[in-house]
Amino acid sequence: MLEQTIHRILENLESEELQLILQDLDKDELKQLAKHFIKQKQFKASYLVSRYFYANNPSRESARLYTKNLSLRKDLASLDKELQRLDPKETKLIYEFNYFKAEVLKKKEEFDKALELLDGLPASDKSRMEVRLLKTNCLVERGTLDEALEYMQDVFEGDDNYAVLKIRRNIYMYKKDASKIFETYQELIRKDASKEINIEHFIGSGLSANAEKELYECLKVYCEADPQRSLDDHMAKVLFKQRHWKKALDLWSSVLKDDPLHQSAVYGYSQCLFYLNLFDVCDDFLSSVFEKEEFHYSALKSQIVVNRNLYYRTEAIDLCRKAMELYPRDVGMVKEHTSVALHDIWNRRAEFEGN
Repeated sequence: MLEQTIHRILENLESEELQLILQDLDKDELKQLAKHFIKQKQFKASYLVSRYFYANNPSRESARLYTKNLSLRKDLASLDKELQRLDPKETKLIYEFNYFKAEVLKKKEEFDKALELLDGLPASDKSRMEVRLLKTNCLVERGTLDEALEYMQDVFEGDDNYAVLKIRRNIYMYKKDASKIFETYQELIRKDASKEINIEHFIGSGLSANAEKELYECLKVYCEADPQRSLDDHMAKVLFKQRHWKKALDLWSSVLKDDPLHQSAVYGYSQCLFYLNLFDVCDDFLSSVFEKEEFHYSALKSQIVVNRNLYYRTEAIDLCRKAMELYPRDVGMVKEHTSVALHDIWNRRAEFEGN
């Protein structure tokens, strides 16, 4: 039933028919639909459904869905407008609108205003976990790192909440304190090893902190928590960062025996071949991957890097254009495309100045 309704809503976002569709739905259905559209990142639909839900069923639940959508749209004007309409006695609804107003102010980098709003909340609201986390993030993004750490020590003392640990890690990242970053990653893995982390950054922080033994132990725990993770793959990443190309190559080779298209192993294996100056072997390997999967993500990315490093500018640029067509919003591909473009500009400038 809801699947048909979802389809009808998406077809009538610009039509007057939408109002009639929403009128036939009860509160539970409206709530489910608003959550569904947010999860699917169909933000126009989620906004229209949540707005109708709140307008016709004003409650804390509907207000949270509506204000979340206003936050996603960074719609400060609508948040202020709704706040002005509310009766001062409707404290629960006022909280929802004020919380997401502070979130929008943070997104707009108006940190002082966001902090002032959060500090002005009633004591019962200021003690909420989400408010404490938002205030900490405001302090971090404002650049007042020591103040953020002091605040965290006051309000999160003894609290090893996963979100708190992530913020603490981010602060140490800003401070470039490798030992503290690695310690916090260890805490995150002990807290919940099943959750994904930035594995490259974790490995880098462990090596920078000269904690190789602890790094291997944590990687073992991390991989045991999810059968999809390969310990050999992650160990190879450690060896790669240490420039032990041959050892890393052997480990990635074992991963590829079980899964010839393993994304991480394909990239790592081909890069090891490149750094070992086995350029023809690298080229043959990547060609064999493309035969199995024409636009294999990691093979394509690795080929771009190889061409760039060998100064095959035309080939690198052509591959980047193809990659951006296939993966237009992928951060890794955008990064490689930018890097290739900059290399091309620098090389052309050097040629021009040389003449």
